[in-house]
Amino acid sequence: MKEFDPTEGIEEAFDLEDNVISMVDEDGNEIGYSMLATKKDGDSIYLLVEEILPEEASQSEEMEAEVLIFKCTEADEQESELDDDMIFELVDEDHESFELAFSLFKADFDAFGIMY
Repeated sequence: MKEFDPTEGIEEAFDLEDNVISMVDEDGNEIGYSMLATKKDGDSIYLLVEEILPEEASQSEEMEAEVLIFKCTEADEQESELDDDMIFELVDEDHESFELAFSLFKADFDAFGIMY
């Protein structure tokens, strides 16, 4: 696994194109996200992401993309032929890290005009 340098963004650390990442949920469904911001607090990495809606849904006025915060809980230490695997958990209002994560991204919420 490539070392994460807190002086560079996660985009550079993992050579991501267009700040787009793909995650797989517990049911095996692949979901695309645009990374809006990344933060590091101690050994914890947090991501502020916006869900990428399917093209037909994004043209609908009723559908709005969700903005979510994820916390990295584990990184795959073994080298693999695939991209580096990291395990993230959703930081919702009931999560123990919610207040910290929200405070880390508050300026980003304001900058992007995200209502909270």
